[in-house]
Amino acid sequence: MCSVLFSGCEDINYEDYDDDNYLPNEYYSYLPEEYYSVSVISPIYDGGEDFIFTLTRTSSFEYRRNPDSDWGRYVALAQLNITNAQTGETLQQIEDIEIFHVQAFSLSVADANFDGFNDVIVGVDSAGAQGALIVNCWLWNYETRQFEYALSFPQPNASIDTNAQVILTTNRGSAVARNWYIHKFMDGEFVLTNSMYRDMRRVGDSQYGEEPVWYWRYEQRTLINGVWEEEVIYLPEHPDEYPSAYGGNPMFREGSIWNPRQEDLIFLWNN
Repeated sequence: MCSVLFSGCEDINYEDYDDDNYLPNEYYSYLPEEYYSVSVISPIYDGGEDFIFTLTRTSSFEYRRNPDSDWGRYVALAQLNITNAQTGETLQQIEDIEIFHVQAFSLSVADANFDGFNDVIVGVDSAGAQGALIVNCWLWNYETRQFEYALSFPQPNASIDTNAQVILTTNRGSAVARNWYIHKFMDGEFVLTNSMYRDMRRVGDSQYGEEPVWYWRYEQRTLINGVWEEEVIYLPEHPDEYPSAYGGNPMFREGSIWNPRQEDLIFLWNN
């Protein structure tokens, strides 16, 4: 897997603005020229010819207002060129890729659907207070010998588990609430097969003389034969009170799908 990620915004002054999605166009122009184009050299399959994947911003950020509301965002366009590294012949050109946040501008080449062929993943947005990375993905079609847009690619903050051959995503709902998801590529699309939701719940009510105790609540759902099965686990707030070796925590059980080996993961995000 090859990737290039850039976040060169240290010299942008955010203090005068409430939301970095509304930064004026001139602030984006402060970025060095190298942040307008990124390239990756990679074969489409192991042992194949090398190709140069180049993502280039083709327009400046311009404010685009939603015609149905007062809400709008700054949007730039980018173009992806894929050329043979030896012959210089163009294999494919993908135009008018919408980039919504300069810090998301990134390019990765990896096998996203586990068919033995590399695919293309472009970072297009850094959304919400958590800066969650939103990407576009194009999957290699062996028959047409072109990369085709994958509408079902999971969002946000995707990681590729090369061992389990699944896509992991995660997002936060609050300071204590977090969601994890597992997606498998089946019948030509990515399908959600597992979810995990964690938050904190208080047990006990002081008005009845009870001492309130905070617990982590894990809600795990698994898709089995088209039916969702649910498991709920309550764990003490402090990890040193967990059962031995975290045996009761679904995130840390031995061999858990929620606890992949770091060496098996390809991270598409860096926040």
